[in-house]
Amino acid sequence: MPHQQHESATHRKVGQVYLVNSIVLLKQFAAILLIFIGAFLIMWISNRSGVMPKKTQLGDPDSTIISTKARLATTSNQKRIAFVGDSSCLVNIHIPTMNDNGIDAVNLGTLSYLGIDSFGLLAQRFCQNKPDAEIFLVLHPECVRMVASSSDHRNILLEALDRATDSSTQFQLSNLRKITVDDFSSRLFDGWLPTPLKGRLGYRYGFTHNLMSEIFSTGGFMEETSRFDASDFHGSSDYRIARRVQNECTLFRSYLPNGVRVYLLVSPIPQSHATRGNEKQILEMRSEIGKWIQSENPSKNMPTVLPDSSFGTVTHLLPNSAREYTQQLCLMLSQ
Repeated sequence: MPHQQHESATHRKVGQVYLVNSIVLLKQFAAILLIFIGAFLIMWISNRSGVMPKKTQLGDPDSTIISTKARLATTSNQKRIAFVGDSSCLVNIHIPTMNDNGIDAVNLGTLSYLGIDSFGLLAQRFCQNKPDAEIFLVLHPECVRMVASSSDHRNILLEALDRATDSSTQFQLSNLRKITVDDFSSRLFDGWLPTPLKGRLGYRYGFTHNLMSEIFSTGGFMEETSRFDASDFHGSSDYRIARRVQNECTLFRSYLPNGVRVYLLVSPIPQSHATRGNEKQILEMRSEIGKWIQSENPSKNMPTVLPDSSFGTVTHLLPNSAREYTQQLCLMLSQ
């Protein structure tokens, strides 16, 4: 009896055979692949045909900042003074304080990743039909020594200014997801679905929509939310001009109409981060960059070093310090 049970069990095991029809399996894989290809093509065609709305560029803080500044550059028709530059411009130049001092200006500062020539594109848009415009280029020494700028951030700016080229929208396997899924979701959702911000920035502003609204309402100013800690490592303070800068400065100036006056401001660094040779380095940097952008002589001189308590990061002033710094700038401009 035990032998018969064992034999039956053996037969049952042997009888469990799965037959795979390779033709049917291939058809199933082909159907799934066609569905994916079809979905990608539908999204790509929708993005390029004009059926989908224009990207609102509110999916992340960088895109939000850049697109909001493009909008400000386009709509500030009555203003004659604009500040452009890296993120030190964005958080250090407090436009409400300038307005209180009778200076009607706009802050078009963005991010150091863009590069100086991209700052020129914002200035160019602002200067349309303004032969008497004045442009203040605000740069931090950290930005000037960056080896390369970001083409992705520049493309965001070009799209925001409606200057994106056809080459940026070509169907290529290397950027398949970007030109299909990412673009489709951005066009479909970013305009009405709130995108939360992370960390301290999220605690202060909440969502990208709030960030956009506050930047626009303050004339382009954004508050720094971090706090500088001198005990942390903040990189070298040996500042130099990167090779890319001269060409970018030349392009910056070429974008501006004749007659537009340009000034250069070098943003301050924390006292604990400064070395004995920093002042000489920064003066040399200011002189060289001033020549390349053909700035008015002399360029506006502001403090290059401030107390650590003034900073949120090595490049950004805290909100109260930004107001004080801007107040000092207003006094200098009025002289």
